[in-house]
Amino acid sequence: MANVIVIVLCLIFSILPAAIANPRTELVYKFCGVEQADNVSEFNQNYANAIVAMEPEIKSNKFSIYGEGLAPNRIFVLAQCMDDLSKEDCQICFSAIKTQLPGCFPHISGRVFFDGCFMRFENYSFFYESSSPHDVKRCSDAVNLKNDQFRDVATKVVKDVVTMAPVHGGYAEGRRKTYGLSVYGMAICWNTLDEKACSDCLSNASTAVLDCLPSIEARSLSVGCYFRYSEFESSNGSNFFNSKGAIFMYLVFILVAVGVCIIAILVGYIVGTTLHEKRVKHQTKHNGDSSDLESSVMKRSLHFKYSTLEKSTDNFSEERKIGQGGFGEVFKKDPKKKKELDWKKRLKIVEGTAEGLEYLHNDCQVRIIHRDIKPSNILLDSKYRPKIADFGLARVNIREKGSAPLVIAGTFGYMAPEYLAQGQLTDKVDVYSFGVLILEIVSGREFNKIPANDTLDTIVTIAWKHFKEKRAYRIIDPIMEIEDVNEVVRVVQIALLCTQESPIMRPDMSTIIKLLTQENLEVPVPSKPPFIDDSFYGSEQHGSIHQHHPSASSVDSCRYYDTHQDNGSFHHYRHHPSASIDSCYDTESVLG
Repeated sequence: MANVIVIVLCLIFSILPAAIANPRTELVYKFCGVEQADNVSEFNQNYANAIVAMEPEIKSNKFSIYGEGLAPNRIFVLAQCMDDLSKEDCQICFSAIKTQLPGCFPHISGRVFFDGCFMRFENYSFFYESSSPHDVKRCSDAVNLKNDQFRDVATKVVKDVVTMAPVHGGYAEGRRKTYGLSVYGMAICWNTLDEKACSDCLSNASTAVLDCLPSIEARSLSVGCYFRYSEFESSNGSNFFNSKGAIFMYLVFILVAVGVCIIAILVGYIVGTTLHEKRVKHQTKHNGDSSDLESSVMKRSLHFKYSTLEKSTDNFSEERKIGQGGFGEVFKKDPKKKKELDWKKRLKIVEGTAEGLEYLHNDCQVRIIHRDIKPSNILLDSKYRPKIADFGLARVNIREKGSAPLVIAGTFGYMAPEYLAQGQLTDKVDVYSFGVLILEIVSGREFNKIPANDTLDTIVTIAWKHFKEKRAYRIIDPIMEIEDVNEVVRVVQIALLCTQESPIMRPDMSTIIKLLTQENLEVPVPSKPPFIDDSFYGSEQHGSIHQHHPSASSVDSCRYYDTHQDNGSFHHYRHHPSASIDSCYDTESVLG
């Protein structure tokens, strides 16, 4: 019992810091320049290289600057977290913000403000700039009804913080409570500015935010500093254990958890003892009936006669075989190809698989990289809920050794290029495979079984070419009845983010889940996938996965279409407790 209590307490102490953490990844402001790079591909690669080089310093110092490449495609990048963020929260904020800036490409400048961190890139060294014509302020629509009193308190807080920050390493926060009002202020200068430049930047910022009064919240977003005042404190600086109320709630939580554990152990002990006594009492009586019991269980578990299975699969014909699992070959039975997987169900499968991968990558005690994400390894229950299966190739505890060479294993077509070529194994290998899986689910096609003029084309290259021509809807499975084509195209764009050639450009699974479930988030523009020639972008000679598609040249011009075909591309077995998503693919008929 003592061991169980210790385990529960360890779980509580491991869960609470995660609950207290707040990386503040809300997007506050994003700006992209006008001028474009001479060589977009080289500029993008320089950005990716810079991000890789900056990550160790961000991890240790919560700040980094870096220059990469040669003019005119040289890039300079600055990233910094707010001082009150922990190193762990800073890494989360940086992981999220670095995927936002590529949305500015092919432009040669951009900056993004999150509530917890800042990032900027240019094609020149800007590190010591303290102001810019593009500096902005943000005022909330809500105002404090005690106008004069609130204005007086807020002005004092702003002046206090502006005075303290330059002489305290470029960061300060403060609070005033009076007249029954409470106002919080926070100011930070980027680490490249000296004391005078920081003071000048914050002076301009304070003037800007004071113009927002009596708004209850305002921000100044400058190239050299960040300033905010608000009725509500957003800082992570206050330690969780500094509050007596928080300590009390924490202790109550522990005591309740321990009490529940003790009760559960007592109930379990009583029930277990009772069952054990009954089992011992009747052991002799039922000893001779074990063979009959096994026979009964086997009969209840078998839903079909062997002759029925043999007939329904054409005597287990190779043409009916759809895959090879750990327990043997898998055959498909339904020859009518009923249209059971509509878009809502497919999206549910995509989101469920993403949540499963995010759990493997981040929520397990050790990080698990599956290495073989593909349709045949995604099992569906009777409610179309996906489960990731077949962990025979999985690797664990790959956190700091992502570049260590490993024996290559997986399925061709789903393996990321850096893993296939160099054996570099990170969680971005699973992200790449997941992107291919999304495209297969959207199109109803296996990655290499598509009609195309170029025999080297795959579902990834075809999807990319159509996306570049703003015709991504052409890969959508025509058997689906779509109410909102833009929603499906958004998912296709997320898939292309996952299949980008550079692993650093691919989002992690946490970001992917946010993009899939939060429609208000902007999906960054993906860079090209591997194994594709830029010269194809303008070509009309590449294949289309399906010929049934809207005639308009833009997704925005079509909201609904329906092909009403009799033969579907997906199948599902309601009687099989773990049917593979691979069994839903039509690998024989050619739609269109």
